[in-house]
Amino acid sequence: MTSPHLIDQSGMPARTITEWVREYTLPLYWRCGHGTCGACAVHIRYPEEQEERWVTLSGKEKNVLLRHKLITPEAHALTTIKQTPAIWRLACHVLVAPEDKIEVIW
Repeated sequence: MTSPHLIDQSGMPARTITEWVREYTLPLYWRCGHGTCGACAVHIRYPEEQEERWVTLSGKEKNVLLRHKLITPEAHALTTIKQTPAIWRLACHVLVAPEDKIEVIW
């Protein structure tokens, strides 16, 4: 695992983590950029948020995470999951909103 990389989206248009990686040449490896290979799996933390954040994973993201055994079949069946630093997400699927500050670890 790497040290956390802070992404501060303040005042910028929404974009995915992989778009940030490309622009700032962060050392995250990925292959496809379309969310099918699973190479861009990351952990995410929202350091400035005190409230719980619930997210909806796309069917594609859930299928890839399940195929790589990064989520359980039970989590795969859920509509929404609680975003915690312990869960895996695909960087090419995570859209960082203009007001977000997140830490990404891979």
